[in-house]
Amino acid sequence: NGAGKTTLLRLVIKHLEPTSGSVHITGDTQGMLQTGIGFHDELSGFENSKNSLIYNGLSKTERVAALRDVIEFVELGDMLFHPIKTYSLGMRARLEFATATSVRPSILVIDEVMGAGDGYFAKKSAERMREFIQSTTLLLVTHALPQIIDYCDRAIWLDEGRVRLDGEVKDVVAAYEKAM
Repeated sequence: NGAGKTTLLRLVIKHLEPTSGSVHITGDTQGMLQTGIGFHDELSGFENSKNSLIYNGLSKTERVAALRDVIEFVELGDMLFHPIKTYSLGMRARLEFATATSVRPSILVIDEVMGAGDGYFAKKSAERMREFIQSTTLLLVTHALPQIIDYCDRAIWLDEGRVRLDGEVKDVVAAYEKAM
């Protein structure tokens, strides 16, 4: 904690500008940095998803397809049209995950937000992530070593704002586990 991981991700998705140096990104980015950002409790899940997709710059045609994908994936039925203040934490996590992964950027940036719901939905989400990373670069920040092993082919260990190790996942994870 405090190594600069979230700050780095915010630089990548252009939510922050560097005070020195530069960040060069090729392609478009989508960030899952903090659950619930941009979601409003008084709006329905459907309205929140739609607003999120508009915010992410999807055209009307792209939004219609993405909303269809959210509805199918999230499996909330009529609850999708109720205010999200009435949702359980698991239902809200499902909606946020489904909405964020209905956008297909060149680079998907995720900061510690991959625990989406119950066992069934966690498995469904893992399958979606495996499919997703076939055509998208995933930049994942997590302390969950199994997620790193499952989804990544390269790992960078940051420690106090500096790169401590950069390389093959198995090597970086083993070194991290040994140090901890």
